[in-house]
Amino acid sequence: MTRNSFRGLFLKRLQTLYDSRESAALLRWYVQDRLGIPYHQFLLDGDDEMPGNVDYLSELERLSAGEPLQYVVGFTEFCGLRFRTDARALIPRPETEELVAAVVDENAGLSGLKVLDVGTGTGAIAVSLAARLDHAAVAACDISADALALAAENARLNDVQVHFEQCDILQCDCLSETYDIIISNPPYIPEKVRDTLHQNVVNFEPGIALFVPDDQPLLFYEKIASLAMQSLSPNGKLYFETYEEYHPQLVAMLEGKGFSDVESRKDFYGRPRFVRATR
Repeated sequence: MTRNSFRGLFLKRLQTLYDSRESAALLRWYVQDRLGIPYHQFLLDGDDEMPGNVDYLSELERLSAGEPLQYVVGFTEFCGLRFRTDARALIPRPETEELVAAVVDENAGLSGLKVLDVGTGTGAIAVSLAARLDHAAVAACDISADALALAAENARLNDVQVHFEQCDILQCDCLSETYDIIISNPPYIPEKVRDTLHQNVVNFEPGIALFVPDDQPLLFYEKIASLAMQSLSPNGKLYFETYEEYHPQLVAMLEGKGFSDVESRKDFYGRPRFVRATR
């Protein structure tokens, strides 16, 4: 099969799932990952045969069934690092890179920080912070043993040290250490919007990492904030990624628990997405 033929088939098979811009972006990403060449080179050499080391039709079948590209190719990039991705954990999002960047920027030059990432999933946040914060001791926890195994793979892949621990944070009475930074991108999507999400999210990514009951939208934030009040060092920082609809309630909850300098921040789409608070 020639590159031109594959390109046409790829775009045709995905047209019922994605608009033309999304399909083109997925093709560009797929080509660069699977062929290891710039996309313009793929187009220029359109009559060349596709390399024979990948079952392209099988992978295209998975993509056309709605499986996320990151799961099909098995990797994604986050904060300039490469992460293994599969159905064991939520796919890291570009918005979360902004949260990591804020933590790094605000704590640059501070050595020996103790950091905890709650609900680590792929380990994207913890691994990225371990790679960028000078001599930081980074720990991470998750309820899923499978997710923790994936996160440990990603720590090894990126040659950083992170201490991983299995923990149901909702059942945790106290944290075993004192931390300078606690960070979390916990489940925050209310069940009521499940049917509005794209099928590649709902059908393939782990719901345990996504959804919260409609009547308890701040379930994880309240628990983590309570633990942080006990376990953050004086002037320690708490960082959250949040859901836009409940952003004001989260800010009010943190202020009510006694945090100071509670700051709301927008993502690159202009939506309220992040909160930072000081113990």
